[in-house]
Amino acid sequence: MRKTQEELAAIERRARSPVEVHAWACAICGGFLTQSDFQAAEHCRPVRCAHGLHERSGYCRDCARERQAARDAKAFEAATKVPLTDYEGEYFSFPGSDRLTHEDELEDMREELGEDGNEFPAWAFGCKPRTPSVCLDNEAEHIADVYLDEESGRGVESLPGWSDLGAAVGAFNARQKPTLWVEDRSVVVLLPPAPARGDE
Repeated sequence: MRKTQEELAAIERRARSPVEVHAWACAICGGFLTQSDFQAAEHCRPVRCAHGLHERSGYCRDCARERQAARDAKAFEAATKVPLTDYEGEYFSFPGSDRLTHEDELEDMREELGEDGNEFPAWAFGCKPRTPSVCLDNEAEHIADVYLDEESGRGVESLPGWSDLGAAVGAFNARQKPTLWVEDRSVVVLLPPAPARGDE
């Protein structure tokens, strides 16, 4: 049975002595809190958000969308604006979407939105590629820390085959191509509006 407001006070848990309190328990969920009895009493107390809804987190889904929109707007203002014709990337990140959009998908996306009566976005965040690579400097630091005695004065260059390893790593890095793309919020790609019906 749900406890009354007066009973929301934390349940003291005595661990090592009858007078020293080490933790308190939330009267609703039973979770243990270690900071104070007030923390336990407020743990599951609902908070009214800006939209008048009770949420344990203090904000509802509409609040979350507004917070994200504010972050997107701030990133937009700070980003470098690039016309689509000057954008060198292959993918786009549209605010509100949980996936990246390839450049080959833009026209289909434009048509689908138009058929549903929705406007095509005027901009999107850019994306940057990530390419596999090996950092020889990091490897050298690791080998020196783990395998070489600093007092000996020996460096990794003294190890047999080190120069061959450097050449191999350079060749490996040079042959790699991007394996994935990630959002780059420092770049905003300005997208042209859809042509008028008569201009198609």
